[in-house]
Amino acid sequence: MKRRGAALAALLVLVVCVLAGGRILSAREEADFPVLSPAPVRRERPVLAYLGSSAHPWDRELTQALERAAGERDWTLVTYDCRGGAETQLRQAEDLARRGEARWAVLCPADGDGSGAALLERAGVRVVVVTPQGSDADWGESCRVSPAPGEPYAAAAAALDGVGPVAVVADLPDDPRAEPACQALASAGLEVDGYGACWGEADYAGDYLAQVLERRPRLGGVLAFSLAGAQGAKAALPEGRVLCLETGEAARWALELGGVDGLVQVSGQEAARQTVAALTALAAGQTPAPEPLAVEVQLGAD
Repeated sequence: MKRRGAALAALLVLVVCVLAGGRILSAREEADFPVLSPAPVRRERPVLAYLGSSAHPWDRELTQALERAAGERDWTLVTYDCRGGAETQLRQAEDLARRGEARWAVLCPADGDGSGAALLERAGVRVVVVTPQGSDADWGESCRVSPAPGEPYAAAAAALDGVGPVAVVADLPDDPRAEPACQALASAGLEVDGYGACWGEADYAGDYLAQVLERRPRLGGVLAFSLAGAQGAKAALPEGRVLCLETGEAARWALELGGVDGLVQVSGQEAARQTVAALTALAAGQTPAPEPLAVEVQLGAD
């Protein structure tokens, strides 16, 4: 009887040990091989593209505003710099469209037509065109942040009123802004000689103005599209009033030093603010309707 009791006790102890060992083994297995939770789904961030130019007068304001907006909204910002080259920018737009990753794009056109914007629209990208020129170009369905068409030329006409005959200095012979600028100046009552191209060189602008002065010695003013054209015109017409459509730091220094007489300008900060507002509306599925940007002429000291 005692033996059977001892054997039974030994058996119970063995069972307890086996059960305890199983629990320990299970705990070890759970520690070594934890149950894996489903991997978190990677959330794709919407892509905003900026097709700008380091030569653009608003490039710094726009870049900073878009970087800030993308960070606040958890967007990915992709930037392109065409450095003022229209053909380069078109190739960049083609690259962006081919990638098919951008949801929105901000385009600062390096030329006067809407080919880059149209290309992106066909690829399903919503485009905000930002330009200081108030161009009449057909930008399709793109939202445009710019002055009212012709407003920069109207502001220039007011600043050139009373100086006598005027001329326009474009950079290229086929610049689409040249004819509208001449027409706006003439509509304001100014006597307009026409326009010439300086190819972005001050010396060529000076040569063109020398030819104009031969037939119009009373020439009193010039509207130049670029800083180089304005500086060349000022050298040829030191007593006249030379206005420049290009703005930016270099142009402001030229105005301060007397290399040009006035800048036809639009606030880059206001352009950046309206650009971000337009993007916010697009992201919300709305149709943005920016107000035309205000234009002013800043004249240097007499």
